[in-house]
Amino acid sequence: MKKILIVDDSKTARMMLKHWLTALRPDATILEADGADQALAHMKQPEGEWMAFIDYNMEGLNGMELVEALMPFIPATRMALVTANFQAAVQDRAHGKGIRFMKKPMNPKKVQMLLNQMEQAEVQ
Repeated sequence: MKKILIVDDSKTARMMLKHWLTALRPDATILEADGADQALAHMKQPEGEWMAFIDYNMEGLNGMELVEALMPFIPATRMALVTANFQAAVQDRAHGKGIRFMKKPMNPKKVQMLLNQMEQAEVQ
């Protein structure tokens, strides 16, 4: 079963992304988390094929730190940082680990393109 995790402290951003992902992949289970604690709690039952869309700027662990905590459960090539924080250092760090990067604001076309790339990526 395909599972897609959305991690963002903005409820509006989560709702919008969930709406688009549900339309693009109606067979997937979409899970939401407002931060690292909830995201990691979802990993108590890690069965299935996971992907994750993770905001960078959050309280507690930032998105990059959360990505590193999720790597035992979700392949790096199946995770994406979705953020308005477009600092080159953040983008370079993400790419260095094989993580995709999408700049906010999001739109359905960007989400579909990123989702397709994540699905086609080799699992590392």
